[in-house]
Amino acid sequence: MPEPFELLDAAMNERRLQLRMNWQQVAETAGISYTALRAIRRGDYRPTELTSHRLDDALQWEPGSVQAVMRGEPPRGREDRAGSPPTPAASPTPALSPDQETVRRVVRATARELGLKPDELDELMILVRKDLERMSDSGGNVDGSGGRRAG
Repeated sequence: MPEPFELLDAAMNERRLQLRMNWQQVAETAGISYTALRAIRRGDYRPTELTSHRLDDALQWEPGSVQAVMRGEPPRGREDRAGSPPTPAASPTPALSPDQETVRRVVRATARELGLKPDELDELMILVRKDLERMSDSGGNVDGSGGRRAG
């Protein structure tokens, strides 16, 4: 019988492909480093309860699925209310440029790290938009200097 980490690696690989995610996206969505995810996949590190929960969320599995897989049980995927397969939440939006996708990931990671709630993030994004509009109107810098710094 395969080792628990081998079962987990195979199940996570299958699920990430279903969700059209790469390993870096799985790690980012779970809020763990790529190195930590690789160590889990190789069996060098057994995921803690918190990490297991984060991986369940990132892979859109029911809570407890990571631990279930390591016991030899199948993961339980979350289905949306209509019963259709889950949507690839972490995959890049096709309409975004690579630079825009980078900004999206940075904002998402920063909001998660700071513990911002969605409504707080909405308010901040409105302020950022206003700042950008003022930058555009003033030649590229909010203070109107056009990007030039006083020497």
